[in-house]
Amino acid sequence: MKFTERLIKSRNEKGWTQAEISNLLNIKRSTYAKYEVGENQPDFQTLIKLANLFGKSTDYLLGRVSDKESIDVDTGALLSLKNKLEESNIDTKSILNSYAFQYLNTDDLTEIKNHIEWVIDKAAKRYDNKKN
Repeated sequence: MKFTERLIKSRNEKGWTQAEISNLLNIKRSTYAKYEVGENQPDFQTLIKLANLFGKSTDYLLGRVSDKESIDVDTGALLSLKNKLEESNIDTKSILNSYAFQYLNTDDLTEIKNHIEWVIDKAAKRYDNKKN
């Protein structure tokens, strides 16, 4: 499957319009539409943003891996995490908009997931202890 087909498929899976995607990416709708018909290609940063929005890997969008190997991401949960970090004055640009994400493999992502779950569990226990 070509990049254009994967882009359209990913957008349709989310139930989004081209206009919604372009608003999320802060680009013109016509620019995004040209990606889908193959008249233009996104720059590297936009490709990463597209992958994050769709919950896919850049490798999936580029046709290097199958959908089964792609990453299932809850973009709402990521936005909540980003907002929570920013509320705590933590610079999210260095972690959530990082070029380095391209180097992460499935094992790395599993390790990140496990660490986040551990921190959340620790916070929940702290909260429960305060209530008692």
